[in-house]
Amino acid sequence: MRLKDPFSLKAADMTKRTNKPRKPRDEESSDEVSGLTCQHVNKAVDLSSVKKSVLSSVWLVCSECLRERTMIDGEPAASHDILVCLKCGFQGCNQSGIQHAVKHHQTFHPESHCITISLNTWKAWCFECNEELSTHCNKKALAQTLDFLQKHSVKATSGNTYSFIHEAL
Repeated sequence: MRLKDPFSLKAADMTKRTNKPRKPRDEESSDEVSGLTCQHVNKAVDLSSVKKSVLSSVWLVCSECLRERTMIDGEPAASHDILVCLKCGFQGCNQSGIQHAVKHHQTFHPESHCITISLNTWKAWCFECNEELSTHCNKKALAQTLDFLQKHSVKATSGNTYSFIHEAL
């Protein structure tokens, strides 16, 4: 199955689901996301796993590109458009032709690894629904994970990750 590159799609090309009537719902009973429904949020977001993985790995780097020493236009591919899996914290690239983030999703896992956040745009994407998710929603786990990643990004980018990547390659 070939998936579209989630963040190269124009807004008009993305699948939009029908807005359902708004009514109060219990947070655990629904995956309502700003009027759009994604049934995967509860099972595909795990803040504690994301924290463990992100804190123990190089920030803003595709671990597979780094391991494979992949280069694009003479630059380490490891630092191009990185998507973080919100189930396990895997940081994979969304580079055309490589797409380690998509490959991670397609690899068999006992639990769903279908929701990612782009570290370049802070947009969330569900590979199963094939659509962008609003990060402003009633799902506490999604909001907390985004908040953690944004705060970690500020701390991590104040360091010198880029020179580490060059030294590792």
